[in-house]
Amino acid sequence: MAWYVVYRGREPGVYATWATCHAQASGFKNCCYKSFPTKEEAIASYMERKGCEDHTMDSRVFEKPPSSGVTKTPCLLVVTLVQSFLLLVLIFYIAKHW
Repeated sequence: MAWYVVYRGREPGVYATWATCHAQASGFKNCCYKSFPTKEEAIASYMERKGCEDHTMDSRVFEKPPSSGVTKTPCLLVVTLVQSFLLLVLIFYIAKHW
């Protein structure tokens, strides 16, 4: 999992997901951000850029808990059911007006 550092943005810090990093940098003039392979590297880079020696920056590390597949399954099921319903409506409409 990649980690992202926002150096210049709405709220500079270390982010666990691209979506949260992008939300801080998108539309921000002269934004500056970078990805890192590990959390430790991201924090070290952020602290170095800020001129800090203290590596306990819990207030600037923004972690999003990993999403589980269980929460995505109901959404996928609903989308599939809606698509199936729309396909049936289209088939009946075509058959009626053919």
